[in-house]
Amino acid sequence: MPRLRLFAHLREAAGTAVVDVDGATVGAVLESATSTFGPDFEAGLAASRVWVNGDPADETTAVASGDEIAVLPPVSGGQQASVTDFQVPWAAVVVVALAGLLFLDPAFFVAGAVGALAAWALDLSQANTEDPVGLPAVLVSIIAGVLAPAVFLDGNHLEGVGLAVAIGVVATFAQAAFWPRARSLVSLGSTMIVSVVAAAAAASLSIVRLADGGTSALWVLLAVCLVSSLAAAGSERVPGHDRLDPLSAGAIGAELAGLVVSYFQGLAVVPYLLVSMVLALALIAGRAMGSLVRTGKVLLVDSSPGLLTPLDGPVLGAALLLYALVLFL
Repeated sequence: MPRLRLFAHLREAAGTAVVDVDGATVGAVLESATSTFGPDFEAGLAASRVWVNGDPADETTAVASGDEIAVLPPVSGGQQASVTDFQVPWAAVVVVALAGLLFLDPAFFVAGAVGALAAWALDLSQANTEDPVGLPAVLVSIIAGVLAPAVFLDGNHLEGVGLAVAIGVVATFAQAAFWPRARSLVSLGSTMIVSVVAAAAAASLSIVRLADGGTSALWVLLAVCLVSSLAAAGSERVPGHDRLDPLSAGAIGAELAGLVVSYFQGLAVVPYLLVSMVLALALIAGRAMGSLVRTGKVLLVDSSPGLLTPLDGPVLGAALLLYALVLFL
């Protein structure tokens, strides 16, 4: 039987990435798959493109046992995907920019991190118009994340992170008191989650950058985020032979990046592999968190609305960086 390979939300609708389906033509295979996987799968097929063994095809294309039919939905913005399409995630642009700031004074990196977090918060606040994330509370949380750790410069830095998170919680409730739209349970919960994560991320990045040896740890974080996002995007965009799904590809890419960077930075490889594992899990959890805030649904494969959606995972990874370093080093 021909093999049907599915991507993005078609894979989520079917519950599998690869399935063998009987049929003599592409149309017959897709019709059989539709009857098996239901209306959500059928709706996803409407705007999708089809390839057989790497070549463009249509419903009349004949297929035989051993042929692979790859079905890809359109990419963001309505543009149709093709075999050669590869779009670098916005996360890669931000990560490269922050990496460049590591060569400058620490204040420049902290300022860049604050700007990236603020842009991410703005993007999140515009994604869900019915139950919006309260931007003022998140911005207060980001500022608190940078300033609060200074109170504990001679003590436990995690206490500074805790103070920043507490300020974010207070800011969320204070905003709800003055902004009626922020009082719904969904909006309040979304703002609380984003404020806590943003505060922890800002505090974590600031503390690590200012600490002795912190630059090396940030190189690991940035490499993990960059390689993971590129590996996930690459596995998603190019149809062909059997390969890992984007989540698995991203996780493996994160581990390899952590291994390589820690080795060349002269760091303890095994502890930083554990740190990279925490960051890889954070990238997946952050994607789920972002999709839940943006759409009300958990989407691990399909894209959520927003220009800076690829930053959802890296922001959560940044929030957990300091904790991971304290735990394993």
